[in-house]
Amino acid sequence: MNEILDIFYNELINEASKGLVDAYFTYALRFNTKLNGKFIAYKDSNYLVPTIEINNKESFDKLLCKYVRIAYDFYLEEYTYGVRREDDPNYDKNYIKTIITSLFSNASIEDFHDPIKFLEKRIDFFRHNDLPGVEKGSSIGTIRVEVVKDKISHETPYALEIKIDDNVMPQVEFGIYEDTAYVYAIQNFSRNNRDKKLNRNMYKVNEGIDLKLESDDNISDPGNLKGVTPSTLISACIGVSYIKSLGISKLVIPTYLITRWNAKEILNDRRNKDSRKHQEQLNSNEDIQRNITDKFIRTFRRLEYHFSNIDIVAYPFVEDTNLVININDNMECNNPLLKEIYEVIEKSNTINR
Repeated sequence: MNEILDIFYNELINEASKGLVDAYFTYALRFNTKLNGKFIAYKDSNYLVPTIEINNKESFDKLLCKYVRIAYDFYLEEYTYGVRREDDPNYDKNYIKTIITSLFSNASIEDFHDPIKFLEKRIDFFRHNDLPGVEKGSSIGTIRVEVVKDKISHETPYALEIKIDDNVMPQVEFGIYEDTAYVYAIQNFSRNNRDKKLNRNMYKVNEGIDLKLESDDNISDPGNLKGVTPSTLISACIGVSYIKSLGISKLVIPTYLITRWNAKEILNDRRNKDSRKHQEQLNSNEDIQRNITDKFIRTFRRLEYHFSNIDIVAYPFVEDTNLVININDNMECNNPLLKEIYEVIEKSNTINR
């Protein structure tokens, strides 16, 4: 415990206030630190830098150490594969710094304001390691869903790995805390081309909506429902119905992880000293981030459009940076394919509850 706290208070937070954490590899991570209302690590910046507010040091320290110990064992095989002890004389220290850096890379603005709840939530994410898989037939193929261990650099310890026959679908990065599921991303990591027949069938998700009536302008008309990738929409549908099958009716979807955005700016500052190139990269980063965030939100808005039981009850940047969804019991859907997929997955685990 003393080693973890020594690394955090005497090394990591000072490095993080400057934007770069040295842990064998160099990580772009920036946040300031307050302890009982006073800054103990602070550096001014031209962009928004979150501040972790530690108001109960004893509880924070215990939870941080508990998290690190759990994560140390959980990610050890992956980390050892990338960094061998004989290559790094400071192996344990650098591994611990990597764990904490990854932890706060997945913190929202609200998490920095309430790090106790954040740590409790992240610890709870590790606990759900025995969730059931699903294998069910459907009109577009056999759907296989498995909860798999994820990488230290990803948003959550576990993810929903989804396949239709032999086709790898976008996976859902999620975690469960108390009675709520947190969905951080729907990521397409597969480079394999999907079966042409499946690709044609997936476009059936566009039934039940007249996309010709939707605007092409995402900036001036962010309420439009165009531009949602069929495979992503299907994975989102599977993810929502799987979570509902576990008896969970509330989804929180963090839409803006500030330290991940700042990491892009830190790297831009380091790599592009020329003002023109720096501004071009900044504009590119902003466009990419806006597209990712808007598309992520639009995917769930499409589900709300098609399903009567999926209700968005809070939008990001109204009260906080989260999209919040309630999943009710009385399901109706105006899209036959999405309805079939939802029912196949949602009913799979219901009998086991």
